[in-house]
Amino acid sequence: MKNVSIHQPNFAPWLGFFFKVARSDVHVFLDHVEYSKNGWTNRNIIPIAGKDHYLTIPVSKSCTSKRICDIRIPDTNANAHKKIIKTISNQYAKSPGHDLICGFFEKKLTLFHEKKMSDFNSEIILWAAEVLGIETPFLKSSDISGIDNFKKSDLVLGICHNLSAGNYITGVGGTSYLNYDDFNSRGIHISSLDIKSEYTFHKNTYMTKYSVIDFISRNGVYSKDIFKQLLSGVTSSFLV
Repeated sequence: MKNVSIHQPNFAPWLGFFFKVARSDVHVFLDHVEYSKNGWTNRNIIPIAGKDHYLTIPVSKSCTSKRICDIRIPDTNANAHKKIIKTISNQYAKSPGHDLICGFFEKKLTLFHEKKMSDFNSEIILWAAEVLGIETPFLKSSDISGIDNFKKSDLVLGICHNLSAGNYITGVGGTSYLNYDDFNSRGIHISSLDIKSEYTFHKNTYMTKYSVIDFISRNGVYSKDIFKQLLSGVTSSFLV
């Protein structure tokens, strides 16, 4: 049974996103839907001094009413990019993964001027997935034919049907808009991951709401092994 997950290509997603991808046989970047201002497409959070701190990539104002795959990073972002790198570097200066995470972001934020935000995010996700030992292949919804006019439940079902999915993996809060009867009539199961707000491993606590930047920075080359241990504690259940 092929397991499929679907999600927008957000900026350096939370740890729960990677749990879902790791349990999938294929993951689809939902990049052809409309960009949501103040969403997670161009920002995420890391903890600083016990509080949530936002890392935000400014996007072109003229793009905010377009599809995610059309959103661009303007060429005037140099100072904002430097601020993000400095914030990450200062916060994780003494962490095992400091050089790993800062080296990657320094390279990406230098090269990605006037580029598509979805491409930038996808490259971050692919890199993070590799660091975490995830081998799941990725596709873009903008490359899938016949789904342009679908919305919400019909869109998810259309993608799953196109990919011959046997099971759609959803996460927390991702079931309220799904039409279970439609999935059942197509012979497609729906399963939900029970992702906890935090996990503990060797006395270290990881809050899943934070960007994967936090997890990789804190664990460095040990990220793969620790992620595997945390993933083993993630349970799932069939809804349909």
